Amino acid sequence: MDDVLEFARRYLAEEYEIGRAAWLIADEKEYRARLKQYESMYAKPGGLGLGRPTTQTEEQRKAGAERLKLSKDEPGILFQVKEYEHPKLGQIYRIYTSGHIHPRHKATMYLSGHIVQRTKDGLKIVARYQFCDTCHATGVFEGKKCPDCEGQGWIYRGGEKVGDPGKLVAVRKVQAPTDEASLEEYNRDEKSKKPSKK
Repeated sequence: MDDVLEFARRYLAEEYEIGRAAWLIADEKEYRARLKQYESMYAKPGGLGLGRPTTQTEEQRKAGAERLKLSKDEPGILFQVKEYEHPKLGQIYRIYTSGHIHPRHKATMYLSGHIVQRTKDGLKIVARYQFCDTCHATGVFEGKKCPDCEGQGWIYRGGEKVGDPGKLVAVRKVQAPTDEASLEEYNRDEKSKKPSKK
């Protein structure tokens, strides 16, 4: 599972850099090359909704670049990786990450739980999911199926519709979130199993 952890860390760094590149890279060709590098982490990059406004003036880009230079934002945090045996997809991994971090944020919390799979082209993100704040990734709200995530615990954002990830095989914890709802999910699978050799 070490390669999945490394992939997740690289993903967080790439995600952070592509967000900044929209403002910091003036040359469109250079920006598109940077965007393509980020998109290569996905099995199907279409529909990510990335890019920069086509109506952005040079003055707006420069103003945004100046704000970014003063910003203290940092790449997101990798909290944990869970390995599953999915009935159709086989071995998959859910990477639990935060969004960008700023020193003024008091709590660190889940934002994404993307699904990663080994492909013929290496590790790729095959599905994008967002943590459901309503049910805290339980799928249940007020005794009923959560209306926001349709009982899945995670809100689907694109790629393969994974549904139930299947049998939990292993958990690799990296850093505990400080947000109460995220921490509740983080501690849910305390039986941390040994990761597979792959």
